[in-house]
Amino acid sequence: MQELSALDRFRLGTALALLGEPRLVCADDVGERLAEDDRHAAWAMLRDVADTGVTVLATTTGGPGTGQADLTLHLDAASAEETAPAEETVDARV
Repeated sequence: MQELSALDRFRLGTALALLGEPRLVCADDVGERLAEDDRHAAWAMLRDVADTGVTVLATTTGGPGTGQADLTLHLDAASAEETAPAEETVDARV
């Protein structure tokens, strides 16, 4: 019996989450334990899910680096800065 790759496990988990046709899917630490190409594939898959109308809430510690997000919220110990595409930037200090 062959074990699934980390990317295939992520894909399977996402597919299972979509079975009930939810309006929201959450994915925690996207890209953890994935090679760079697989990490980009995971983010692209989440972008495809979002394009179907499902809201995708995804977290990562490394950042997608793929420009796939509609909205990115960067958090650190001192501040939080919310950055939207184009010219829209919101200061969300906490």
